[in-house]
Amino acid sequence: MTIQNEVYTDYEGFGQYTPSSSETPVDTSVYNFVFHYNAYSGLWSAIPRDLYDQYWDSSDTPGILRSKSIETLLYLLHRTGGDVEEVYTITSGQ
Repeated sequence: MTIQNEVYTDYEGFGQYTPSSSETPVDTSVYNFVFHYNAYSGLWSAIPRDLYDQYWDSSDTPGILRSKSIETLLYLLHRTGGDVEEVYTITSGQ
């Protein structure tokens, strides 16, 4: 008796996926960020990928967003479309 395991490749090639019009588009505003929690300071950091190496050299690198709550960082990045300068404008009250 042989048992065959089904895997995703068993179903490849059976048509193309077409998203329905009722599906919401994917928000990509956080794709270029790495999130890090510092247990000593109690802060979350949203690190743009292009500043990732610099962050580990010095955590005071400009362009890195910090908050006590990751939800706050996610909210600001979603609201601004991932634009760090726009986040600074919103949070500075100007």
